[in-house]
Amino acid sequence: MEQTPLRIKQAEADLRECIRRAAVWDSSCEAAAAHLAGAMAEFGIQRRQMVRRLRALGLSPRGAARLARGAWRSLRDRQKAEHERQFDGATPICPHCLGPLGPLDHFCPKCCGPVSAHASIDPLGRIYSTGRAYREAMSAKPRLVVLLGVWLIFGPSLVLFPLALYDQVRMVVHVRLVGLGDAVPSSDVLSGFLQSALLWCWMLLISGILWKMTARWIRFRRTGA
Repeated sequence: MEQTPLRIKQAEADLRECIRRAAVWDSSCEAAAAHLAGAMAEFGIQRRQMVRRLRALGLSPRGAARLARGAWRSLRDRQKAEHERQFDGATPICPHCLGPLGPLDHFCPKCCGPVSAHASIDPLGRIYSTGRAYREAMSAKPRLVVLLGVWLIFGPSLVLFPLALYDQVRMVVHVRLVGLGDAVPSSDVLSGFLQSALLWCWMLLISGILWKMTARWIRFRRTGA
C-alpha cells in the first residue's frame, strides 16, 4: 500500500494542533481542514476516503463532506485553468484531415468536413453534414456498426414502401374495373401513377444503397482487408 505523503501527514498534524488549541471550531481550524482536504485531493484520494479521514479527526459528517467536495471542485478548476493556459493561442485543427481551422470556420476549408455544432444545427449545414456522413459510410472501410445503423435507418422503408404501392395500385385498378373512371378525374389517376413511380424509384435507390454496403462489408470481411 502506498504510504501517505509527508504533506498530508503535516496537514493532519497541523489540524490536530489547531483543534487542540482552539476552544471552538474557528476560522483557523477551518483553514487547516481545507488545507488538509486540498492536499488529499491533489494526492488523488477519493472523496469517500477523504470524508472518513476528516471525520476521524473530529469533523462532523456534513462538514467533512463539504470540505471534500470543495477540495475536489477547486482541484478541477485549477486543472481546467492550467489546461486553458496550456492551449491558449493554439491553432485548432480539423478532425478529418488535420488541416488548420479559423475561429469562425464551421466547415473545414480543406476537406469541407463539419467541425462545429453549428454545422449540424444550421438547416443547410445539417443537410450537407448528413450527406457527407452517408457518403463516407458508402466509401470508407465498412464497419459493422455503420452497416447496422444504415439498416436501421433505411431498412423499415423496404417494408412500408411495398404496402403504400399496393394501396395505390389497388385503388387505380379498382377505379378502372368498377367503372368509376368517369367519376374520378384523370388528374387524380395520373397523380396516383406518378406517386407510385416515385415510390418505386425511391425503393430501388434504398435497396441499391443497402445492397452495396452489405456486399462491401461481406467482401471486406472475407478478404480480411
